Amino acid sequence: MTKRKTGAGSSRTGQQSKEQAAAPYSETGPPRLAVEFDPKDAITAIERATAAHPILSRDGMGLNLFDPYARHFSICGVVTALTYLSQFPKQAPQYSSDWLKDKATEWGTENALDCAVGNGDLIVAAVFLGLPVKHDDGPNVRIGINLRWVRATALH
Repeated sequence: MTKRKTGAGSSRTGQQSKEQAAAPYSETGPPRLAVEFDPKDAITAIERATAAHPILSRDGMGLNLFDPYARHFSICGVVTALTYLSQFPKQAPQYSSDWLKDKATEWGTENALDCAVGNGDLIVAAVFLGLPVKHDDGPNVRIGINLRWVRATALH
């Protein structure tokens, strides 16, 4: 992952820590496309998330052992979800992955990352970025990002 231009004419390239990638924002609001991810990052995210959560599938939590494609995540969807979620600060998990996947897809369409984000893709990204994730029951999880920033980008 590399840094893109983040305002005031400054730009940086190189590796970032998980913590830096998870919160590149300021008090005035999150930057647009602050962190750029590539397919290699998505593959690493999928490997780490599925190792940490063995029941994670492309549809969310709850691996269907009879579906041969259950672990076939969308690389493009994971890249979009990583880029979207990396803009927001962490907080206690409370927002549904199902709702956030729709917001990530909308945001991606508006920002030249035109790819559908699946529930599993979004969960993979959240786990990789170190965001708080809580699974209660069913395929969805609650993800801890600050809703104030979600609303700010959803209104664009």
